[in-house]
Amino acid sequence: MFTSFSIQQQLAQQFPFDQLPEAALAQLLQGAQPWRYRIGQPILRRETLSQQVMVILEGHARLLGQDPRTQQPTTLQRLGPGELLGIISLIRGVPCETVIASTELIALPLPAYTILQFLEQYPAFGQAICDRIYFIETFDLIAQQVQSRAQDPGDLKRQAQQVCETARVHPLSQGPASLQHLDPTLTWWGSGAPCSTILS
Repeated sequence: MFTSFSIQQQLAQQFPFDQLPEAALAQLLQGAQPWRYRIGQPILRRETLSQQVMVILEGHARLLGQDPRTQQPTTLQRLGPGELLGIISLIRGVPCETVIASTELIALPLPAYTILQFLEQYPAFGQAICDRIYFIETFDLIAQQVQSRAQDPGDLKRQAQQVCETARVHPLSQGPASLQHLDPTLTWWGSGAPCSTILS
């Protein structure tokens, strides 16, 4: 059984929540109640931008992507305790995550507006979330490129994994930014605010 105190203790030791002061974490968890999901039950759908970010407390889930060549879902990652669900959709402002429970699962919903405030208010927390390569974002970018190519590139999941292992995040400040310092031999992709970044 989870209590408010045990949840706060658990999250205080988990990245990226360990980047928040104790008082801020307590504020984030204020009033939060764990939700239980059955096997196969959707937690997030890519068609809907959730007003909450979910953190898995117990159990496992599957992150799904859609291969544009077959229009069939494919499992990209297996997610377990401590994983944040819905965070990439929130920071990019575009829903892109489909997650379903692969076991009985308990997750804690956290208010999206508080998360967004904390990204700016606590820079270490903001960097921990925004300066990360997200698998679903990488997979979707590669999948979009596939649709414009005549040649089949092969295993999209494996390619996305390779990009995640080698790519870099380059944060951009608000307003006009010069891109002259970027290496022209690399491929760069832009992602949206509030965490404006480009990936190589």
